[in-house]
Amino acid sequence: MATELKPRTAAGYDQDVTSACERTLLTLLSAFGTLKETLRLVGGLVPRYLTPATPPDVPMHAGTSDVDIVLSLEVLAVGNEYASLAEQLNARGFNRWV
Repeated sequence: MATELKPRTAAGYDQDVTSACERTLLTLLSAFGTLKETLRLVGGLVPRYLTPATPPDVPMHAGTSDVDIVLSLEVLAVGNEYASLAEQLNARGFNRWV
């Protein structure tokens, strides 16, 4: 389990790490294929998509160092969709980490 704390200020986030998180999100969406409609993005990447153009008097979003998604329970309940999804994610280099 990670022991690092989240940064308290925007200065604690690295823009390169946030950009890597965005690339990871695109990879996840590709891996989920037709199931991507069951995903919901939560966490630190959300503000970038809610307000893509930052107003002049508003500071830029701090960033993030991870990708947080929620998967609809219907994927787990219907057929073999979850096993297929796990295989697709493994094929793209994602591993289960507990």
